[in-house]
Amino acid sequence: MENNYNNEKIYSVYVLKFPDNTAYIGITSHSVEIRWGKNGKNYHKQPHIWEKIQKYGWDNIEHSVIVKNLTRDQAESEERKLIAKFGDALLNQTTGGERGFTRTHTDETKEKLRQKNLGKTYSKEIGEKRAETIRQKKENGWTKPPMSEETKEKLRQANLGKHHSEETKKKMSSARKGKKSSKPMSDETKRKISEAVKKQWAEHKTWFYKERSNLCQERTF
Repeated sequence: MENNYNNEKIYSVYVLKFPDNTAYIGITSHSVEIRWGKNGKNYHKQPHIWEKIQKYGWDNIEHSVIVKNLTRDQAESEERKLIAKFGDALLNQTTGGERGFTRTHTDETKEKLRQKNLGKTYSKEIGEKRAETIRQKKENGWTKPPMSEETKEKLRQANLGKHHSEETKKKMSSARKGKKSSKPMSDETKRKISEAVKKQWAEHKTWFYKERSNLCQERTF
């Protein structure tokens, strides 16, 4: 969906259909040729679509206009209807419209997606591109936004009562074998830690004896 909020422009609703029977529905106030770009290159900032374009090739993807000459409100309404109609076969990550909400999958669909992605690996080229994108973002001062308390609570609730299977435990144990838990500490670091622990223990003993002395004095009255 385009980031243009001028409701006086004329919009079109289009669809991209991929050989694996998935699709993407979007709207644009430009000509679709400009929106798509040469060989679909204008989707390079949408990895879930761009990876499929690279995999199948633009010429093997059906791309067409569903309806045109709409106001933005009409286009957003049509987009929402189509996304609701085709549901889980779509690559859209929102329900559509200017303020589209993130779509949620049913448990059945989640399991299908999980099974589909088991053992799936990305090409070295895609991995390098992703790493480069993250590196550039960090250089420009981008940082991952912290999770809200609400999100943390949802994750906590979702993981309550979950336990690793014996097979998973064995795999985790095997992966850890032969690996050092951390980088070896230098003698200087060991000395500093030892001094810090001794200082902390000395402060604790001082506090303990002081408190015991005060308690004994209170009992004498």
